[in-house]
Amino acid sequence: MLRRASLTVLFVVLLPATVHAFDHHHHSSGHSGGGGCSSSSSRSSSSSPSISDGGSVRPAPAPTAAAPDQKRVFVTSTTYSGAVGGLDAADQYCQSSASAAGLPGIYRAWLSDGTENAIDRITGDGPWYTTGGGVAFDSKLDLRGPPRSSLLSEHGGSSVDPGMSGAWTGTDADGLATGEDCEGWTNATADALATTGTAHAFDPWWGGGDSPLSCNAKAALICFQQ
Repeated sequence: MLRRASLTVLFVVLLPATVHAFDHHHHSSGHSGGGGCSSSSSRSSSSSPSISDGGSVRPAPAPTAAAPDQKRVFVTSTTYSGAVGGLDAADQYCQSSASAAGLPGIYRAWLSDGTENAIDRITGDGPWYTTGGGVAFDSKLDLRGPPRSSLLSEHGGSSVDPGMSGAWTGTDADGLATGEDCEGWTNATADALATTGTAHAFDPWWGGGDSPLSCNAKAALICFQQ
């Protein structure tokens, strides 16, 4: 009887230690076997790329600076009598034509009167491009010579051919006033005259010096972006 009681006590004492040892061995096997949740979660988090740890995700590169807009020169698709209302009014016609065609920038008319020469009214240095993308003038100095491309309308497309009417300029081939300017661009009668230009490529009279036109006729304006 005493021996049975001793064995019972010994079993009760050793049982918790056996259970603890088995439980510790089971958890150790789960970590080392590679199939446990803890191991899978660890691989998942370590394989996720990030900007800070040199992963494949990279911030977008900074955009390169846009090229400056090309300056434009065009002939208005609208024609006017010689009484356009003066230089400032002609500038407004150029500006409204450019705006209607979606052309940015400030525009002035290539026009002379008794107080101002057309070439002095152009403040930019160029180059100037047609609305079709062709180079017309490389620099302001080149305005005293013929354009390399025929001037187009504000809408681009086919070349503008002003025909017999040409474009009002009141200007000679050097961009200077001729004195024939529809009396300061205010007279639209047949008795008043104004010098015109052709707006054609390789023509020295593109911007003036062509035959005078009666001011009751209709002609275009040549417009330069500043």
